[in-house]
Amino acid sequence: MKNKQYIEMIKNYCIAEDKKKIDDIKGEYQERLDNYIYYSLYMPSCANCSTIEIDGLWIEPYKIILSNGFEFYHHSPKEIFEYSIKKRGDYEFLISQMNSEPHTNILDLKEYPSPFTQDKLYMVRLNGNHRTGVFRTIGLPFVTARIEKSNSNKWTYLVGGNIWFVEKFLNLLVKIKLIENYERRNSKKYIIIPKTGLAIWILPGNYCISIVKILKDIRTRIRLIENLYPDYKNKIPKKLRSKLLLLYILISK
Repeated sequence: MKNKQYIEMIKNYCIAEDKKKIDDIKGEYQERLDNYIYYSLYMPSCANCSTIEIDGLWIEPYKIILSNGFEFYHHSPKEIFEYSIKKRGDYEFLISQMNSEPHTNILDLKEYPSPFTQDKLYMVRLNGNHRTGVFRTIGLPFVTARIEKSNSNKWTYLVGGNIWFVEKFLNLLVKIKLIENYERRNSKKYIIIPKTGLAIWILPGNYCISIVKILKDIRTRIRLIENLYPDYKNKIPKKLRSKLLLLYILISK
């Protein structure tokens, strides 16, 4: 579709929302905001080896995932809810908060593969967590943004903590067929070729030193993915969900 068609859809949606009584929509608005906050993920610890920035791409806002642990420093969830109710009919303002004139405070996202499906997921790169909360709370059908798109099947993973243990984990991911292979470029840098999108979402944070903390990081990532994709829980290899995960990592070669 062309820009005008997307804008027309947003306009029609907002006009319809504005006609609704506040008491009739408060419940669903609150539910959408709660879902935005609850169904969050840890941001991947790796970066695509080749990316391209594109302005003005149109996507469905439910595919923008909040980074788990994000603190609503400018506006509280309550304020976002009240603002969404107030602005639900102002389509011109809402569109201006997406991808306005160059060099302004536009919605800025990074693209990632879904853990299980062929869909793409997006996370805020620079600006937009609060605004995305408004867009999702209102239930806009589409938003437009500047998006850093992944352009390669290879990912860079920088490790500044317990490299020995992390490499053991990479060996396990190869064994259970979540990554094709990996190459160690230097003492801290790995190039990874995943077989599925799941792999990039469960790599532990870059600066974990304690084995206990690394395991907690991995398990938390998996739990958050299960929250977001309950129907795909069985697609996560059993060894990753096992109480014996530490043992499986240690014996991986």
